[in-house]
Amino acid sequence: MNSFHLWNRRDFVAKPMVWVAASRLLGGFKNLFGQSAGTQSGGSAAAAGAKPIYRTLGRTGISLPIVSMGVMNANIPGLIPRSYEVGIRHFDNAAHYQQGRNEEMVGTMIKEINVRDKVIISTKVLRPGWGFGPSAQAQPRIYSPAEVKAHFLEVFEG
Repeated sequence: MNSFHLWNRRDFVAKPMVWVAASRLLGGFKNLFGQSAGTQSGGSAAAAGAKPIYRTLGRTGISLPIVSMGVMNANIPGLIPRSYEVGIRHFDNAAHYQQGRNEEMVGTMIKEINVRDKVIISTKVLRPGWGFGPSAQAQPRIYSPAEVKAHFLEVFEG
């Protein structure tokens, strides 16, 4: 498939089908506890005492459920509370997703459902030419740690 929102006819048919399948999957599961909605008789597995499967995130010591949500193309705020309901506790984001509006949407919804102390929100800062997107150079140059830090602070404070 083409990237950067350049859809061809195949994308026009395939992408909505994938989105519908994903929404059916999220709607058909009450949680990430290994039990489908059909195995529950009212209530969620969390209420029934079932435990999600957790793993440690790298060397951070942070323990998270094994499924996380990449919110790159998530522009429907209701996805965040619904994802939290089914057990998502890690939301992966980036400063450049939807020109920064994506980070704002995720932050607003996490604040609205009052679970900031129960979730991990990770983010990334990329510079044009760092190997991402159409502006990526064929042979990207190596940036010094000082240049990376300066760009990160510029995006973070901007």
